[in-house]
Amino acid sequence: MIVASLLRPALALLVLATFACPTLAQEGEYSDGKDGELSAKISHIKDDLYAVAIDTFVLEGDVAGCIAFIEGETNLDATGGTLVVEDGGEHREISLSFDAAGALTITEQGGCFAFTGGQCSFDGQVMKVVAAN
Repeated sequence: MIVASLLRPALALLVLATFACPTLAQEGEYSDGKDGELSAKISHIKDDLYAVAIDTFVLEGDVAGCIAFIEGETNLDATGGTLVVEDGGEHREISLSFDAAGALTITEQGGCFAFTGGQCSFDGQVMKVVAAN
C-alpha cells in the first residue's frame, strides 16, 4: 500500500509530462519517391516548434537543371503550418499541410520564385519515408 501511494505521484508526473510536450507523428523524413526530386525533413525542437528542411532538384538530361534548399523553424500542429524564412532581405513563405493518409503537401506562398527560378519549385506532395527493418 505504501509503495502504491509513493508511485501514484510519480506516475501522474510522467503522464502530465507526456501530454505537456507532445511531438507530432509527422516528424521524420519525406520523399516524393522520384529519387529525391522533392524531399523534406521535420525535426522536433521543443513544444510545437519544429525544424523544417526542404530540398528539390530537377534533372535536365543527365545534369541537374536546378537545385534549391530551404530550412528554418516554424510552429506546426497536426494539420501543418507555414514556414517563413528571411534571408538577405528576401522573404520566403511555404505552406505545409498534413493529410490523414500521412502525406505532406508543400506549397510555395511567396518569394520562392525569385530564389529558385522558374524550373525549380518547392511545390509538391511527399510521403513519409518508412525505415526498412
